[in-house]
Amino acid sequence: MERNDEYASNQASEQIAQLARGGLPNPYVHYKILRSADPVHWSELLSAWVLTRYADVVPALRNPDFSSERAPTFMRQLPDTVRQEMNPLSYHLSKWFG
Repeated sequence: MERNDEYASNQASEQIAQLARGGLPNPYVHYKILRSADPVHWSELLSAWVLTRYADVVPALRNPDFSSERAPTFMRQLPDTVRQEMNPLSYHLSKWFG
């Protein structure tokens, strides 16, 4: 990671930590910093990707591969014969997590 990228990532991590703690009188300042410093950021604190630009959020919301429900994404990648064998497991996982 280049120095500028590392700085932007560290700055984004700090902004996310401040937002996660809550109680900010004006959180929009932090969102603006995130959008400019690292608009698509992996947060170790949240163990998740943080998307801050509308142009990134909308396609992600429309794409099932970006779901927190990872079993269907995994299942779609399996060969047909293996997927058929895994259907009972997939069904039970969807009921358990769903």
